[in-house]
Amino acid sequence: MSGLRFYRHWIACALLVPAAAGAHHSRTQYDGSEVQEIQGELISVSWANPHAAFSVRVTSASGETATWQLESWGSPYVLSRMGVTQDQFVVGTEVRLAGRASTLVPNRFLLTNMLRPDGTEVVLTTEGDTFWNGRQVGGRSQWQNQKISNAAEENRGLFRVWSTARMGQARANRIMLTPSALAARESFDQSKSFVVTCEPQGMPTVMNWVYPFELSRRDASTIMLRSEYFDLERTIHVGPAAAVPAAGLAPSRLGYSVGRFEDGGRSLVVETTALNWPYYDTIGTPLTPDVKITERFTVSEDQSALTYRQTVTDPATFTEPAVHESQHLALGETIERFVCAPER
Repeated sequence: MSGLRFYRHWIACALLVPAAAGAHHSRTQYDGSEVQEIQGELISVSWANPHAAFSVRVTSASGETATWQLESWGSPYVLSRMGVTQDQFVVGTEVRLAGRASTLVPNRFLLTNMLRPDGTEVVLTTEGDTFWNGRQVGGRSQWQNQKISNAAEENRGLFRVWSTARMGQARANRIMLTPSALAARESFDQSKSFVVTCEPQGMPTVMNWVYPFELSRRDASTIMLRSEYFDLERTIHVGPAAAVPAAGLAPSRLGYSVGRFEDGGRSLVVETTALNWPYYDTIGTPLTPDVKITERFTVSEDQSALTYRQTVTDPATFTEPAVHESQHLALGETIERFVCAPER
């Protein structure tokens, strides 16, 4: 390989980075910390986004007490998909905990497992299972994907609530960044991320989370997309009057979306422009006002599953269009109110 070809190959590989749309804010403060066990009295439970949180009073061997702040791996919605609910945590009980202590903040803990006094082990991560081999609630093995059995009989096509099929789908996607976009991403202060401060986000980020969303027809020219994430509502214009106005269209964080049906009505293709949300993901990958987003929602033949494919074009950020694909199921879920609590 010639020197010039080798240099180009090296640059391309250096700018090939995992897509993190929909990823949580950085947990680098727990990197390098080994799995630890602590024990204490559960004194508070916060069942809110971006993740469930707990406080535990820990007493040392010398009798000194300290309050530890615990961050669970999953949000309340993610935990519910594993059968973990708020009422399983009883304030005032003595619990054992497994996870990783922060390398930056004293008495802060990323919680993966909690052992209750009755011997039940609550697993708070989709990436693992029991730590003490107790009776298990939650964890990777208990992720619930029971599709409704009569989707074809209902014959609703695209128009229902769709739930994510599995966690970590964005990790399979890759994006190619320009040098300037990579530099902007590296300088992004994740400690002040909009995820941490509970700021509603824009397209395309809002479509790449794990929360359920619903497609519905409002009238002949309008489709509504409602997501549990931040109680989001998008308007998709369809039909002859759906073209982007020639002038006077103010940019917004959700942009202006125009849709059309393909594949005999099984697919909805949506083009979105006029965006002013400046990020592709939650870790600072930038977007410019020139960004264009194409989405394809395709329902399966038995109407119990949906494939979502998102293509983002922005020459200032990507050397080739960024593609994200995820799978969703008809589980019969409903859209719940989104409650978010800024981090302490």
